[in-house]
Amino acid sequence: MIRKKERLLRSARLFKLLIYLSTIGPFVRMGRLWHNIYMKDKEMERNLKALANRRRLAIIRFLKNRKEATVGEIADNIKLSFRSTSKHLGVLSASDVIEKEQRSSQVFYRLNTVFSEPAHRIISLL
Repeated sequence: MIRKKERLLRSARLFKLLIYLSTIGPFVRMGRLWHNIYMKDKEMERNLKALANRRRLAIIRFLKNRKEATVGEIADNIKLSFRSTSKHLGVLSASDVIEKEQRSSQVFYRLNTVFSEPAHRIISLL
């Protein structure tokens, strides 16, 4: 008789737990959805901030026409110091707008082939 009561109590607790989880489940899924939306917004903000500078737009325009270049070539073309150009390239690289490849002692930069929709639209206008 005691074992039967224990089993009933366990099943009642399990039933309550299942009901609780079924009510909280949609909120957990909604939390994940909001997290994904938030992360996409953060990525979009990072990309747009990287593109909101005339020097960086000049770099992107140059790389769009040239396909690939070193820091020195980019600096000469946009008439900016090597150091400033390197910093702007770092911002663009951190936001995944451009990618870099090191070959021996030189680093070559080129436009990334895959970027967010807003970044793609802005770059297509250049």
